[in-house]
Amino acid sequence: MREKNTAVKSETTAPKAKRRRRTSEDAKRVILDAAERRLRELGPNGIKLQEIARDVGVSHPAILHHFGSRDGLMQAVVRRALSSLRAAVLDQVRQQMHGEVDLPAILDAVFGIVAERGHARLIAWLILEGTGLRDETRYLRGLAEAGHVRMVEGGWTEGRDFDFDDMLFTVMLVGMTALGAGVAGDMLRYSSGLEDDADAEARFRRWFSRRLTQYLAGSQKPAASAAASPGS
Repeated sequence: MREKNTAVKSETTAPKAKRRRRTSEDAKRVILDAAERRLRELGPNGIKLQEIARDVGVSHPAILHHFGSRDGLMQAVVRRALSSLRAAVLDQVRQQMHGEVDLPAILDAVFGIVAERGHARLIAWLILEGTGLRDETRYLRGLAEAGHVRMVEGGWTEGRDFDFDDMLFTVMLVGMTALGAGVAGDMLRYSSGLEDDADAEARFRRWFSRRLTQYLAGSQKPAASAAASPGS
């Protein structure tokens, strides 16, 4: 009996493994990673503080300490996603400053971050909730400015009527298209009779990138063919 009690006492007094303390930045990153995983799998309603706290092994108050509230966490998810998007697109533009622009690669970066990871739904949710993201997410103008510089330095604007507004509105069009694809892509494909077409999204992106490339290069072929009558 004494040996048994000794064994039990030995088990209960065994030193516990020390939990590694995270820095504040590490903790924020891990929490944001968990929130993004839930966003991708479950949508905005899947971002629940208690469940995220359980996912990453922290307390609910710890998340509040870092982000203030659930809305604060959701805004931080959007800000990080858009910051990554801006960096990815600007990196593509810089790499292609002296060569031919790989527009499909840029569109893949935009659609990948905005539409495919659930961020479009989260952005729409925050907008509908009236949550302000204006100052933190003002990235489109910076992307348009970088793109316009690339156009001018590449000689794409010479001899044609193409100013900064043309570049800015092109960037806005891409942003709105990616948001639409992320929020209502399934419904739009169903409405178009493409719900069973597994390649429809990829074909749409290829079509979209070709049209944008033709427009940015100054080609008038799409406009001319669109204006032509069926019997001409």
